Amino acid sequence: MKNDYGPDSFDDKGEVSKKRGRIARCSSQWLDIKTFATTAECVAALRADGREIWATDLAQSAILLEGTAIQLPPRLAIVMGREADGVSAEMLEAAHRRVCLPMYGYNDSFNLSVATAMVLHHLFLCCPEARGDLTPERKRALRLEWYGRLARTDAQRAEFLARVDDPPLPFGDVRRPDEHRTAWVPPKIARKEQEQAASLVEERQALRGDGGNGEEAGAGSAGRAGGGGAV
Repeated sequence: MKNDYGPDSFDDKGEVSKKRGRIARCSSQWLDIKTFATTAECVAALRADGREIWATDLAQSAILLEGTAIQLPPRLAIVMGREADGVSAEMLEAAHRRVCLPMYGYNDSFNLSVATAMVLHHLFLCCPEARGDLTPERKRALRLEWYGRLARTDAQRAEFLARVDDPPLPFGDVRRPDEHRTAWVPPKIARKEQEQAASLVEERQALRGDGGNGEEAGAGSAGRAGGGGAV
């Protein structure tokens, strides 16, 4: 089953959780997500797909993900546990291997999203050829789906879909020259920043005005007091 918000983004009424959607920044809309009623069903599906299961765990037998000498199987499934209690005992029992990230200092865990990103990044370093390792048919299907989502207008959609069979090349190097280091700021955020800047200018001007009046009033009082003393 596929949904655009993740496997547990539905409340008891079956409605999409807007809060979870905001937290994920809608990034899950670029993923194909399958949900399973039980861990056993998930394990069976992974095995039927020919995947070796690696579970993240802090057991003494866990293999540290460090260096690039780790050999990855042809098809791999990485299991990340919940932050509270980790991977379930049933999934650990079904896993072919337990792995963990090296950590230093006083903490024994990372935030779940951080840990997931670090594990995937390390595995891609170990097996760089896995990047984009999809069949031509699967790549074309993804382009058909994603190009339509990326378009903001009908004209853009037509332009993007015309490139489905002639896609632009991906970046070979994401580093940019200084003249191209301009960040895109969403209009809503840009307006908010402009309003905040204008409000700050007004506050400073008001403070300068109050300070000037106060100084003038103080000087006048001192002058009158001095004059009175002289008289």
